[in-house]
Amino acid sequence: MDRTPDAGAYPDTTCILDIYHVCEHLYEACFEHYREEGPARRKFKVLKDQLLAGQLKAVVNCLRQFSATQTVNYLLNNEDRLDYPRFKAEGLPTSSARIESACKNVIGARFKKGGMRWSFNRVKPMLALRYGVKNDGLASYYEGLRKTKPQVTATLGPPLAMAA
Repeated sequence: MDRTPDAGAYPDTTCILDIYHVCEHLYEACFEHYREEGPARRKFKVLKDQLLAGQLKAVVNCLRQFSATQTVNYLLNNEDRLDYPRFKAEGLPTSSARIESACKNVIGARFKKGGMRWSFNRVKPMLALRYGVKNDGLASYYEGLRKTKPQVTATLGPPLAMAA
């Protein structure tokens, strides 16, 4: 079973497992085995370096010795998403940190101001509007809105963009 989101719609997509999320699993397995911070950190660093060097088999073999079956299965089920040397060579990001930061700064800055409360039904249209403003696509946003909700757009004007 292909777990890639919309694999048919995006056949040229390269799926990458976020290195920080993988590291969380590695560290947990190390800590469960050693039960002490110092030895767990040292072994974690070795495993992380091996993973980044493309030595997945060595990482899996070590984790098998730890009886960390769940982590081993996690890594093997995502083997094609763990080829960090190739991703680096191709200039691809191996972390979602930039995206998470952008969400925090762009979306959070607008939706988490003091005293604001939002329901999902209200946030979704505002996100679309904010996307249009930030990406110079406000005209296409208005056009889409006119087609889907002409009764709403009759009362809207430029002040709507200021709300975003």
